[in-house]
Amino acid sequence: MRKPGILFLLLSGVLLASPVHAGEEASPVQEEGPGFWTKVIWYIPNRVLDVLDVVRLRAAVGPGLEAGVRFTEVGSLYGGTSKTIWVGLPGERAPGELPHLAGASQKKGLTLMGVDATDVQPNPPRYKPSEIGAQVHLGAVGVEAGVVPGELIDLVYGIFGMDHSGDDLPRKGPQVERGPGRVLTLDHENSVYHLDQRPETFSGVHERLDYLHDNVPSRMRAYMHHMDRALVNGHAEIEQPPVTELELGLWIETISGPGTNVDIDRRFRLDLELPNLEHNFFLFIDSDYNERLPGTDARDIDDSEVRVGLRKQMRVWKISGDIGVKTKWPPELFGRVRWRPTWSWGETHMGFEQRFFWENEDGFGILSQLRGYRWLGDDHHWLVRNITAGRFSESTEGLEWEQTLALKHMTELVDEERRQSNLSSNNTLRCVSWKASMFGKDRELDKYRTTLLYRRPVYRDFVLMEVEPGLEWRKDEDWDIRYRFDVGMVLLF
Repeated sequence: MRKPGILFLLLSGVLLASPVHAGEEASPVQEEGPGFWTKVIWYIPNRVLDVLDVVRLRAAVGPGLEAGVRFTEVGSLYGGTSKTIWVGLPGERAPGELPHLAGASQKKGLTLMGVDATDVQPNPPRYKPSEIGAQVHLGAVGVEAGVVPGELIDLVYGIFGMDHSGDDLPRKGPQVERGPGRVLTLDHENSVYHLDQRPETFSGVHERLDYLHDNVPSRMRAYMHHMDRALVNGHAEIEQPPVTELELGLWIETISGPGTNVDIDRRFRLDLELPNLEHNFFLFIDSDYNERLPGTDARDIDDSEVRVGLRKQMRVWKISGDIGVKTKWPPELFGRVRWRPTWSWGETHMGFEQRFFWENEDGFGILSQLRGYRWLGDDHHWLVRNITAGRFSESTEGLEWEQTLALKHMTELVDEERRQSNLSSNNTLRCVSWKASMFGKDRELDKYRTTLLYRRPVYRDFVLMEVEPGLEWRKDEDWDIRYRFDVGMVLLF
């Protein structure tokens, strides 16, 4: 199973700096704080409480089915419903309160990338916007764990006698009233790109999906708006363009044989313009970004971290350059330069890519690809594609190569204006595709693979399903036949 990367390490500061303010958790300003000797007496207890505020670790019992991960509020992903009683460390507490080591919690709905499609509940979980963690609840029991980096700041301030979060004891003035709420705590309103008004209770899953579909691009556009202006010190001239390239997918891959392999492959891809940063830089966040051969299986890729970087394109010369970091600890740098010329002979189109790449862990390498394609039929629904690729790097033994042939019937595309372009199955809404590949090293052939993919929408043009059965043979498994089956879901914005 792939380890999830910190998808929004780069965006965490933008979350706290943007005008998407935390509304429900705001505490009233104290007119007068405690005296000097009161602070001295409470110094040690308050530092202990500050340490407890950093950690959320609790077990829960009660009916429910839910799962979620949080990489700050920007990178939140949650789905399910539960009504539970919990015990453990609660994470952040309200100003002036002692930590509650047990309590009730209710959640119902979906959240995605800072957009909340959950119902208002009497005992919401009260996450801080900076929290990083995960949770799962199956049937009657569940567990949740997380850390709150924002409370680490409060702890550091507290060591020097300052109360950054305003939660030290004893507290004078009115206590914060914490009524019903939702899973996320960010204010619903945004001063730049507004979200649609949410109902207190959604009527069903379809209404929640519609709300996410309509509002996630707007929220991401707002984040990029503030990042772009922060990078140019507020000297903004060009409006942030809409988000049109956002894809999230999850697949389960099963391959038969001795020690049957089951892998979870996930994809997160986001390409965004930063129009005021030298006018033509792009920010990309991509879980599929790697320097492997294009047909490499998920189980054969050790480097599965999400990568965040900036891209500069020189379209006239067909050249682009990337630089960024892998979201792992410690972070690793990478760079890439690509030259991609194209040419055509009638209805047959060819494209060549010469790639030079560097990673501070694996060193330098090169990857070359020759791609050809041709659309067939008067309606251009059939596409034949060929890929010939070779790769060599400091971390490999000799030349790695791939030869792939594909025949695709593309009934419906994500963007019909791109029909007759060089497209893959990822660019389709409805598609049936047959693909055959062989892989080798130097002059030696070491794997064959053939698959049949079926892709179609299951809800609007937003939620798609993929099913891909196939066969493969490997030299290191004595060329025994192996049956494989991939199934996945994709969200397109």
